[in-house]
Amino acid sequence: VHIGPLVANHGDIALSLIAHVLSNLGGTAYIDIADSKHKVRDRLINRGFKVQRSFTRMRKGFGEPFDDISRTFAIAGPELG
Repeated sequence: VHIGPLVANHGDIALSLIAHVLSNLGGTAYIDIADSKHKVRDRLINRGFKVQRSFTRMRKGFGEPFDDISRTFAIAGPELG
């Protein structure tokens, strides 16, 4: 199961949403946490998650951000299109 995208107003809200999803899962879960969200990443590591890769989002030909980076905690990985 891939968790994301995840947008929340605060890290504690993001963690609560992730905890709710995890409480209803019985198997493996993946989540692509934004590199800048250290608190959320560290809490997930404490829950048994392991860092597998970093993720760099790149864009060309578009000057404005297409998301609110302050509220984006997890993205849908590139393998999801």
